Amino acid sequence: MIISGKILTNQGPVPIEKVKVGDMVINLNNRPDEVLNIEEKEAQEVLRFKDNPGILISKDTVIATRYGKIEGGNITKPTRACMLYQAEAPCYWDIVTPDKVEHNMTGYVVTLKNGHGIFVNGYGICTQEEPHAESTVE
Repeated sequence: MIISGKILTNQGPVPIEKVKVGDMVINLNNRPDEVLNIEEKEAQEVLRFKDNPGILISKDTVIATRYGKIEGGNITKPTRACMLYQAEAPCYWDIVTPDKVEHNMTGYVVTLKNGHGIFVNGYGICTQEEPHAESTVE
């Protein structure tokens, strides 16, 4: 679930709270994909990114990295990960840190027509449950 960040769309980056059903976003395969549904949920446990502080996701979110997927729930301490970066750009190492916020925060679960993830501030974030996401926590 994405709490804050800009989603890569065919019109450029758009804040998650402004993305609507029917919008075209860029999925993790670098292809345009239609947003079928956006569901709001609450979260208190989050993941922060040291070098990309504009992204905030719920701890139960799966992160797409260059070397596979990381289940956010498996991150218990600051973890170095090679982020999957948008549109054929080089991959970027960042530190993902779990945190607990004082009050619940609203996040967004995005359902796509053909994909399971999108780019948020450049990083690959899975937006729907995928079967058998493997953990690659270092």
